[in-house]
Amino acid sequence: MLREGGGSREGLKLGHKAQQIAYDSLEKGIVNILISDGQNDATMKGFGDTRDNIPAMIELVNKGVLSLKDSIATMTCNPVELIAEKTNNNWWTEKVGHLGVGALANVTVINRNTKTATYTIVNGEIVSFESRAVRRGSGAGGFVSKFGMTKRTGVGDIVVFNKA
Repeated sequence: MLREGGGSREGLKLGHKAQQIAYDSLEKGIVNILISDGQNDATMKGFGDTRDNIPAMIELVNKGVLSLKDSIATMTCNPVELIAEKTNNNWWTEKVGHLGVGALANVTVINRNTKTATYTIVNGEIVSFESRAVRRGSGAGGFVSKFGMTKRTGVGDIVVFNKA
């Protein structure tokens, strides 16, 4: 909803004055986390759409609201730091909140001109390239819950796509 056109506008829309308050809060560091809750057609859906994430981050930079580093951090390491603080569990910052050796992280290379993902790497596997899923990357990620992490989610685990 911070995008100039209001994002996907599937129910809520921020007016221009509310957007300006949000921009000011981001610029001053009062707010340092931005999220969306999934695709428009997802089950148990609220508002927002992940397809707006990359364009929103770049538009915040183009407007001069945030640096590129700070804009990306609003949807990556900043939420992880908050989760670690709220749960009193350093696993989040030790294993998820960085791109160091042994980290459980996705890396998405973006094209700033088109505001799209060029490719995404999950656990060392390229899982998407130029907006297309790469079959051998199926099942590369994992699912995190309060009970821990499940590395194999079943997605892509059928024999046709299995790497084993």
